[in-house]
Amino acid sequence: MKKQIVGTVLLGITLVLSGMLMAQPAGDRGDRGDRGDRQRPTAEEMQQRMQQMQERRLEESREELGFSEADWKEVKPLYQKVTDLHRQIERAGRAPGFGDRGARGPGAPGGARGGDAATTPAPPAQPTFTRPEDNTPLAQTRRKLDEVVRDEAAPAATIQAALDAYRAARLEAQKDLDKARQSLREVLSLRQEAILVREGILD
Repeated sequence: MKKQIVGTVLLGITLVLSGMLMAQPAGDRGDRGDRGDRQRPTAEEMQQRMQQMQERRLEESREELGFSEADWKEVKPLYQKVTDLHRQIERAGRAPGFGDRGARGPGAPGGARGGDAATTPAPPAQPTFTRPEDNTPLAQTRRKLDEVVRDEAAPAATIQAALDAYRAARLEAQKDLDKARQSLREVLSLRQEAILVREGILD
C-alpha cells in the first residue's frame, strides 16, 4: 500500500515538472516576441546619437591635445574639417559590403529573381539614416562606380566615365584634405602635431 502511495506521489511530481518544462520555451518565445515589438530608433534619433558621439570624441581630442576651452574654439573647426575629410576618403576607399544596399534590386546580385518579386510583398519603407560623408561628391561617384561594376553588361565607355569621375572626386578630396591639414598644423605645437600624426589624422 505504501509503495502504491509513493508511486502515485512520484508520478504527480513528474507530471508537474514536465508541465513546467514544456511551458518554459513558450514563455521564452513570448519574451522574444515582446522584444521584437520594441520600436526601433528613428533616423532623427540616430542622427542625434551620432552628433552626441561626435561631440564626445571632439571633447576627448581637446583634452588629449591639451587645449583650453577658449583656445579650442579656434582650433575645433580646423580639426573637425580634417577629420571629416579624412573620414570621407577612408569611407569611399572601403570595399562595398553587406551594408551597401543602395543598388540591390531585381537586376543586382542578391536582388529579387524571376517571379519572386510578384509573389513576395516588399517590406514597408523605413526612414533611412545617412552619414554626412555619404552625401559628398566623392561618395556619390563611388556609388555610381559600384553600380557600374555590378552591371556585367555595362559598356566600356560607361565604366570609363564612372572610373574617371571617381578618380577626379577622390583627387579633389585629397587636395582639400592636404589644405585642411596644413591649416591645422599652423595652430599646433610640435607635440600636438606628433599626437595627430600618431593617430593618422595628420601625415
